[in-house]
Amino acid sequence: MPCGTSTKSQAKEALESDSGKRKYAQRKIDVETVFGRMKRNFGVRRVHVRGEVGVRNDLGLLLMSMNLTKLSGILRKGITQIG
Repeated sequence: MPCGTSTKSQAKEALESDSGKRKYAQRKIDVETVFGRMKRNFGVRRVHVRGEVGVRNDLGLLLMSMNLTKLSGILRKGITQIG
């Protein structure tokens, strides 16, 4: 880090660059939709366990249930398209 340059100003410069703008726009598509689904469809606003292992397990189960829900919808669509 150059002398006299704060981390905040470096982050601002990186986000304002063309590649930073593209990455930030992609983040809205990739990441924020997952958290939106967690909040809206599953009612998850916070984890209710302590410790890294507990949080990993809790989120792992949640993400697994989200994937199974998505798979269920895909399979239902596939069955109705076949029949």
